[in-house]
Amino acid sequence: MSEEKSKIEEQKVKDETPVKKIESKTKSVKSQPVATKTAAPEQTEQTVVYVGPSLPGEALTQFSVFKNGFPESVKVHFEKCTAIKSLMVPVSKLAAARKNLEQEGSAEYVLTQKVIKYGRGDE
Repeated sequence: MSEEKSKIEEQKVKDETPVKKIESKTKSVKSQPVATKTAAPEQTEQTVVYVGPSLPGEALTQFSVFKNGFPESVKVHFEKCTAIKSLMVPVSKLAAARKNLEQEGSAEYVLTQKVIKYGRGDE
């Protein structure tokens, strides 16, 4: 108790009114860098992985690997839900993207929520 009292005394303003310091109880969330692509996925020869949720009917499954572009059956979904295309990441960034999928507020998390809505027919 005396420790708290000394802190209050240290924080008195000029008119001798005690000021109590309030500490924030909010949790800080660190986000990994957002996965970025160096070229448009259709034009790249790099191998990419879809990190979003699987779509119904096996139209697109999570962690599908694509090299040298995408089949037409996947491109159709790009047009209907742009978040799907954004969840195609280079293999070299797969670990960071997977970690971000679980962090509320990260780009990957938000995009995943959009794909889930699309898969349900909400969007």
